[in-house]
Amino acid sequence: MKKLINWTHKFTQISFFAVAVMCFPLTSFSNMFHRSLPSITSSTNFHQSDRAENKTSISVTPYNCPIWGTCTELPILRFHVEGIIADNSEYSLRIAINGQKYYFDNMDVKFQLPWTFSNGSLLEYWFENEEGSIFAKNHFYYRLMTLNEETSLKRIELLGHQWQGLIPTYALAWNIFPPLESSDTGWEIQYENLSDISTSNDYAFLAGKLIWNGTVNANNCSNSGLEANGAANTCGTDAAYSEVVNWQNAHDAEILRAAKSTRIPPKLIKGIIALESQFWSNWEIEDEYGLGMVTENGVDMLLKWNQPYFTQKCSSLYNDTVCAGGYFGLYDVQIQHLIGYVLQDIGTDQEYTLIAEILNAASMQTAQVIYNYTHQTASTVADFETLWRITLGIYNAGCGCMGKAIEKSWKESNKTLTWESISRHLEGDCASAKDYFDKVILLSH
Repeated sequence: MKKLINWTHKFTQISFFAVAVMCFPLTSFSNMFHRSLPSITSSTNFHQSDRAENKTSISVTPYNCPIWGTCTELPILRFHVEGIIADNSEYSLRIAINGQKYYFDNMDVKFQLPWTFSNGSLLEYWFENEEGSIFAKNHFYYRLMTLNEETSLKRIELLGHQWQGLIPTYALAWNIFPPLESSDTGWEIQYENLSDISTSNDYAFLAGKLIWNGTVNANNCSNSGLEANGAANTCGTDAAYSEVVNWQNAHDAEILRAAKSTRIPPKLIKGIIALESQFWSNWEIEDEYGLGMVTENGVDMLLKWNQPYFTQKCSSLYNDTVCAGGYFGLYDVQIQHLIGYVLQDIGTDQEYTLIAEILNAASMQTAQVIYNYTHQTASTVADFETLWRITLGIYNAGCGCMGKAIEKSWKESNKTLTWESISRHLEGDCASAKDYFDKVILLSH
């Protein structure tokens, strides 16, 4: 059944990603990837050697299953001590899972992961000598669950900065595993098939544009199928429906590719495009560009928060020496040129990746702004959907709006953040974020 989306006003926008002090790190919690997980300190029973820590490390690599996905076998990880100096000491590799310890004399171990509950388990690993000195201690979270008893399909997820860039950015920033059970709309699923994200919605403004440019003939309709504001009237909407459906699904393959490369749920990308532009890229709205209504402030935020993206784009425009100091090491003129360079992706297949990477940056900003006001990691005070609602609220209204609402909500509860509480404090220019997530989800299916 088709849904009718007939906006009687043009896209009301406020300047998204408004720059506010609260949107920048206020504490030492500035490295989101490395501080997103609770710190694990060494046991007080042992002395940790700084000398060895500087020269040795333990690599952890998957042996028979992916880092984040499904597998028919029981996952095995390889723990390999690297850079150890040959001496007369005897070393042992240690692994601890929720307090259960495993000891190995070998410095190269293949370890089969035990099952976990739905909230996952903490895995710590290190090696030590006979004197009890601890070296290269590190940790990560993981979840291992059975998806299908008949097919023996298992779901494995490794959550730690060791796999930055290989697991979802939002999961690492929020220290959270996605829900095992999908929602009714499936908005959070990482779909792979075009049919899974295909939509058949009516879009009155898109229909009006297609009539106006001659793609659709609505001469049999009153006023050639158009309202005074440029949207299609009822007759024009019906006349354009088939072409509107084709138009909204024409770039689903590009959306899926962007979703896969950035690990952003594809329905979020498509729903945002539907809500922001109705899949028409040539709206003449000042300082907002393309299908996602991206602004220069939005790209500025993206480059500040999404370090891998900054490195990729900066090194494509400048040399490595210029980029080595990071975004804040650039001169103003270099920043402006870099922002302009990123905006050149608008109107190309890379535009979908740009939108997705902005969502990745916004998810990191979500973790930061929550920490700024609660001094808690995101997953300890908010659930998965609420964190995505905040992230999309940042996309729409900016972190200034969301930060103020989170601050007021936290003062009321001081325990948890719920969207019901946060949304009550979204007022004035921030009010559009109240139902932004719901509109995106509605238009994504």
